[in-house]
Amino acid sequence: MVARTGANNNPGQTIIVKLVRPATRFQRYRDIRWRDAKRRVGVRAEGVSVYDRSLAALLSDTGKRVAGDVVGVGAACLDCLASVEKYPQADDKVRSLSFKQEGGGNTANCLTALSRLLPKTLKTRVRLVSKVGEDSTGDAIVTELERDGIDCSLVLRGGETSAFTYIIVDEKAKTRTCIHTPLAQPVTDAEVNEILEGVDDLLAKASILVLDGRHAEASLAVAKCAKSRGIPILVDAEKPRPLLDQILELADIVVAPESFVTGDEGSKKTREKYIRFAAELLPSAKLLVVTRGSEGSVALANPEPGGLVKDIKLADMKTADRRRDDRLGSSPVMSHELSSLPVAVEESACCVRTGVLRDICVADTTGAGDAFIGTLAFTVAVAPSAPLASALELATVVSGISISSVGARSGLQRAEEFNYRYLLQVNL
Repeated sequence: MVARTGANNNPGQTIIVKLVRPATRFQRYRDIRWRDAKRRVGVRAEGVSVYDRSLAALLSDTGKRVAGDVVGVGAACLDCLASVEKYPQADDKVRSLSFKQEGGGNTANCLTALSRLLPKTLKTRVRLVSKVGEDSTGDAIVTELERDGIDCSLVLRGGETSAFTYIIVDEKAKTRTCIHTPLAQPVTDAEVNEILEGVDDLLAKASILVLDGRHAEASLAVAKCAKSRGIPILVDAEKPRPLLDQILELADIVVAPESFVTGDEGSKKTREKYIRFAAELLPSAKLLVVTRGSEGSVALANPEPGGLVKDIKLADMKTADRRRDDRLGSSPVMSHELSSLPVAVEESACCVRTGVLRDICVADTTGAGDAFIGTLAFTVAVAPSAPLASALELATVVSGISISSVGARSGLQRAEEFNYRYLLQVNL
């Protein structure tokens, strides 16, 4: 269990958080001291805010399902990761420092992160719709997913080769370069019809649908069925893909990197571009999360009941920006040398900015976004009463821990190893 003080702490008060099962370095005693107690109990913008609003409330009519199956449609492939001292120049011959193979693919990684967080007491099924080749690589992909508790009965087989990615991890620069070889035989029209024939069973108990835009025709078809059933749809909009614009029109939750949302990295007037992106491409989204790498994430949601992100006005953001320095407290100071907790900060009634997990030794950033999205989907599926801020903090923690290991899945936490209930402020 967790020893924690009440919500209304005085400025400067020390909070001792004891996480059970100190088997890993992330579960030892954590002593959090606030220089200013302005997190959650700090100065807030007047009126209703999305900061403490539950995910179920934000999703409105699509947030009625408390727990059920999780369904994902998208990529499943094999990652071949080679770590090198530094990225090679043209015609260089270099030795790898290490090499490993493990499963990859956006949706497959998301579902793996989610499945590992599920407590054994829950009977939630995690189901993947995808396609791999009729080769040993395809066998390895499916075997690993099933070992993590993912139902692969709807993973189609066909073609000579499965999708795979060579990933070069630069140990010096802490970057990774991906060289992807796509699936030899994409999902066919006949296979899309086969999926649709079983869609009633697939979605009968679904609490969320996760898409990455791959297998576009199948993704769009299943998304339309989910939309008609009021099932929340979470889309990982990593980059432009065929039919992605049509899939985004159906999305309730969209997670996208800032480079995709704004069209360029490090640009000015980013919040204005977030709003324009939602207005142009997200007619039904109720939550937009923009990931910003080492700068954390920014989430936009409409505080009005049933409100949409596209209806947020720039004036709402400007009001908060003018008062930002007055309202934001300092980041928490962690006495533990190995870890710290990220802080979600209320920028305005419709905007929450979340930091990153500090003091983590970065080994490989492959799959960090997938870990974030999978954890957010986990909270929507099994803990929809959790506040938005808490859901973002948990996703940030799981994503941050994941990059301390090489590969997209090696650093993903399991339910028995990681006490996420404290961050979510709910009991499962």
